[in-house]
Amino acid sequence: MKISKVIDLKPNLGEGPIWDVKNQELWWIDSQDGRLFCHHEDTSNLRVWDVREKIGSMALYQDGKSVLLALQTGLYKYNLEADKAELISDPEPEYPKNRLNDGKVDFRGRFVFGSMDTMEEAPTGRLYSYEEGKELRVLDEGIICSNGPCWSPDGSIFYFADTWTGDIWAYDYDLETGDVSNRRVFATVDQSDGGSVRWNDC
Repeated sequence: MKISKVIDLKPNLGEGPIWDVKNQELWWIDSQDGRLFCHHEDTSNLRVWDVREKIGSMALYQDGKSVLLALQTGLYKYNLEADKAELISDPEPEYPKNRLNDGKVDFRGRFVFGSMDTMEEAPTGRLYSYEEGKELRVLDEGIICSNGPCWSPDGSIFYFADTWTGDIWAYDYDLETGDVSNRRVFATVDQSDGGSVRWNDC
């Protein structure tokens, strides 16, 4: 395996890479500075958008003109050409210290994402599922800092972490409905110096 530098940037908090297979483009975000980046594989062309809010995560629309953004103040559809954000939902107005955080798209096109307490103290975060044209659904709650959503290769198990607690959870995932059930601890990360990972039989 060869690791090479694609482009020399120094973001405040660069994360959330997405590879667009159709257009051969790499997308990623600067979460803290509120910037969105797109770099084409065969050119030196780098496009940058300043969305003027902290970004938790993003997803691509198939039309290539818009992206879905989990921002500090809610979930938005962002028009890349017009540089304009349209609010889809502000799910937590009752928690002014919360913001939306990490998210990923499941095998059926749903955007599954979480929220977090920006002070990383209170378990006021939730896990959400968004499907276009339908109401936002709460899948779980009692989370301090949501992170790392992903699925097993067949999509039947959903994995999700609460960074602050060090727990990685596994859920049974219904691809047809997007429902989660049977939450259990998949692994626990010892957060002390020189800590280890304890795996559970899931």
